[in-house]
Amino acid sequence: MSYGFLINSDLMVSGHLTATGTLLTIPANKRFMGYISVHVYATTATTEEAIVTTAGTNVIPAPSSVLAHAKVNGLALTSLSDSDYQCPLVAAPSANAVTIELTLTGSGTGHATLVGFVY
Repeated sequence: MSYGFLINSDLMVSGHLTATGTLLTIPANKRFMGYISVHVYATTATTEEAIVTTAGTNVIPAPSSVLAHAKVNGLALTSLSDSDYQCPLVAAPSANAVTIELTLTGSGTGHATLVGFVY
């Protein structure tokens, strides 16, 4: 007996960035539900940060809401890393599309991955 369920593959989305930019655009009147992971690393005395946020008019949660965040304060001659893994729900209003954005600070040594559904 199978207890599986069918998923329309047209709803599945994924994205990966190694530089600041847009991870996903959510069309008007749609929602994203899935997983977001971020990772940063430093091998010198720098501060590295990866922040995934919402952007757009009337996005839910509000614009600039942090969906995932990783930060490391590097030390000379030492390799350090940090990561975060979250499962957000982001909704676009009926009037416009919204986005999920990655911002890398420091020397930009990090990345973000997004996998989920837009429905």
